[in-house]
Amino acid sequence: MAVGQGLGVVMAWTADRLAVDLVKLLELRRWIAVHEVALYDRLDRRADVLAMLRSGRNTGLMVFELKISRSDLLADLRAEKWRAYLPAAPVTFALPAGLADPREIPADAGLLIRSDAGWRWKRQAATWKTAGPPLETMRRLVMAVADQTARRVHQAQPRKASLWSTSFNARTEVARRIAGVAARLDQSETDLRSRRAELAELDMAVRERQAELSALAGQIRALSRAAA
Repeated sequence: MAVGQGLGVVMAWTADRLAVDLVKLLELRRWIAVHEVALYDRLDRRADVLAMLRSGRNTGLMVFELKISRSDLLADLRAEKWRAYLPAAPVTFALPAGLADPREIPADAGLLIRSDAGWRWKRQAATWKTAGPPLETMRRLVMAVADQTARRVHQAQPRKASLWSTSFNARTEVARRIAGVAARLDQSETDLRSRRAELAELDMAVRERQAELSALAGQIRALSRAAA
């Protein structure tokens, strides 16, 4: 067990227990949540918990940075490691009660506290300043959800044929939906590359027309001087 320095509250959380507890809360509140997932294809940044609000109007992606050790928290705050997650989503620190003074957490990060009474928001994360989550982050979320669903179905081990059939059908439907999302993400990336190529061609055409206009302007000036 650890004690928050000078804060007098005893905590008995492990990283896994805190993550599982948070994921359960988020799922109850209509978030899709996964534990330990890479945010980018280069795999150099992993979120303790990545969650997406199930809403057709708002993507609502959020990275939760979990801390159970005060020394780990302070080291992260000094290095500002959490800011590397911001291109993917806003960041919220999720801590056991007594681990830190809320004033120690940067103002542009959210803060979620777990006490004996449950989780409580102390501060919402700053509003997202980008148009939406990177496609690679969404793809990583989709793959993590698929893995998590497969593990849960396997762990359930239904014994009755009817239960097995129900679980199999549910897993098949989830896999179908995930495949659809993945296909749309791939198509979006293809479209984006195509649009970028078109923009590059248009930019080159504009530069060529500008060069032509500049050459014509030079010729006009030369003719004007000759006529004078």
